Amino acid sequence: MSAADPIRVLLLSPSFGEYGGIEAFVFAVAEGLSPDRRFEIRICFKRVAGFTLRPTLEEHARRHGALFCDRASLELWTHIAWAGVVHAQNASPDVALMCLAQRRPLVISIHNALADRPLLRRWSWQCAARLADARWYNSAFVKETWEQGATRPDSSVVAPRSCAAPTPVAVDARSGFTFLGRLVPGKGVEILLDAYAQAGLDPVQWPLTIFGEGPLRAPLERRWSAHAGIRFGGFVDGDAKDRAIAEAKWLVVPSHWGEPFGLVAVEARQAGVPCLITRDGGLPEAAGRDALVCEPGDVASLRDALRTAAAMTGEEYRQRSLRTRQDLASETVPCSFYSDAYLWDP
Repeated sequence: MSAADPIRVLLLSPSFGEYGGIEAFVFAVAEGLSPDRRFEIRICFKRVAGFTLRPTLEEHARRHGALFCDRASLELWTHIAWAGVVHAQNASPDVALMCLAQRRPLVISIHNALADRPLLRRWSWQCAARLADARWYNSAFVKETWEQGATRPDSSVVAPRSCAAPTPVAVDARSGFTFLGRLVPGKGVEILLDAYAQAGLDPVQWPLTIFGEGPLRAPLERRWSAHAGIRFGGFVDGDAKDRAIAEAKWLVVPSHWGEPFGLVAVEARQAGVPCLITRDGGLPEAAGRDALVCEPGDVASLRDALRTAAAMTGEEYRQRSLRTRQDLASETVPCSFYSDAYLWDP
């Protein structure tokens, strides 16, 4: 490869076949880098146990020309051989060992907290992470689970923000509360619905819109379909997702499973929409100082936070909206971080 050739960047991620936060991150980095002629980007999703390709991911993969391969496979070896830089999502031992064998620079974005059990898996993931030339943790919460206070020169907290920020909407044109995420246990949507019903807010002035798909949608929609203030909007992406976020008065992220970061909270802040969150994992880092915070898994605490948000004066809300957007410049990194990092000489 000559000096004039573009650097081949392999964005590599394990996947269960769903369109989730890590998949969204990979596509966002690819989109941010695609205009830069210094790079040639290839996206590859590695099928993990239980993989089932869902329509939401299938459509994005088709649109971006993403490829799929199996774990520890010849296909994976070939993709790594093609690359000049491998940017892996989470610390997969097969990826780390193949990069080592082929002398390919490896950087890892670590999105998830390190589980305590099983011990063999924990040890293998830690070893894989240490083989990387750089480790980028999406939150201090996640970094602490991996490194337990250790200071490693090639490790850092790299809190990402979306490469294509939602366009802000005037404060007076925003309305109600919005949840946007997968409708699965641990994300807290069922707790949010109970809390909203208990809050007794005006359903016209303070509606609650639930965006997303998942196994909880059907039972929750059946239960709450008669509530005047609750609407289910299904899966949204692209411009529709940006509008859903920007037109909300508050974005609600009520997770209670140890949320590693919460990119959707950052996307809301990019549009000047403050967040109402739980004190869960890395969420307080993502949502910033102007978020309203309640306890995870606590209906009464979330109910009170919803009431506090609804009772807030217009002036206080405007100040929070302004600050939550401005603070991102010092708390997160732009997409240009990745293009600069790929040019380093390990």
